[in-house]
Amino acid sequence: MRRADRMAGRTAALALFTLFAVALLLALVAGVRVYAALVSAEDAVEDDRFATGLLVNSVRGADAIDAVGAAAGPQGEALVLTERARGGAFQTRIYMYDGMLMQEYAVQDAPFNPQSATPVLATDSFWFAFDDGLLTIGTDQGTTCVALRSARTEASW
Repeated sequence: MRRADRMAGRTAALALFTLFAVALLLALVAGVRVYAALVSAEDAVEDDRFATGLLVNSVRGADAIDAVGAAAGPQGEALVLTERARGGAFQTRIYMYDGMLMQEYAVQDAPFNPQSATPVLATDSFWFAFDDGLLTIGTDQGTTCVALRSARTEASW
């Protein structure tokens, strides 16, 4: 019986080892899935931050008296940021076009050209509002506010 007891002990040890190996493998797979989900969520947040950061930085970079305005874009209202230089005036235009928020850099008063614009963010909505020195920009991804340093009245919009 001694040999049978040894065989039973070895079988039990092998079964226990197999159980631990399977449990470790399942824990590893679960950990990888959780990590992948966290990275995916972080990437989505970073994409949104990049887009809103780009909008905020564009507005802050062009912030001057009579530099922030609106115009009729290809598919709705466009936020127009005008920069004046010795060679003339240039505009950064932010507007919706075919489900994308676009940013276009052009000479002032040139027609809108979405083919030369850069896609910034996939969105179904874009709006902006000016209220007492605060520019609020919204998309279906979220809303961001930019405090304008330049003096501007709402009536001039």
